[in-house]
Amino acid sequence: MEIEALMEEFSDEKDYIIESTKKQSLYYSKHAIERMCQRGIEVEDVENSASIGNPIEKQYHGKDVKFLFQEPRSERPQYYSVVALAIPPLVISVCQFKEDVWEMVDGIMKRKSEDG
Repeated sequence: MEIEALMEEFSDEKDYIIESTKKQSLYYSKHAIERMCQRGIEVEDVENSASIGNPIEKQYHGKDVKFLFQEPRSERPQYYSVVALAIPPLVISVCQFKEDVWEMVDGIMKRKSEDG
């Protein structure tokens, strides 16, 4: 099934990822699994962050669409997962927030503006 045809079933791309996660149909790259092991992050943690459905960023650099989902916690999140729009969605990496790049704004991590 083509991504375009699949998207007709959902209001937008992130909904497809969220619904796929709820059905436990995420795939993981070798890189993502290595990073999760290094950081002590469980598959359930990544799936929980993606199924909540609040991506903090959408990326498109000419090849594929990716969404960043932050760790679901009330205090300061420690990591985010990078999930590519694919059939099924693919977790590309799991990254830690760097304090010089990210800041908490109303409970959501956002990239700091370059002008300060």
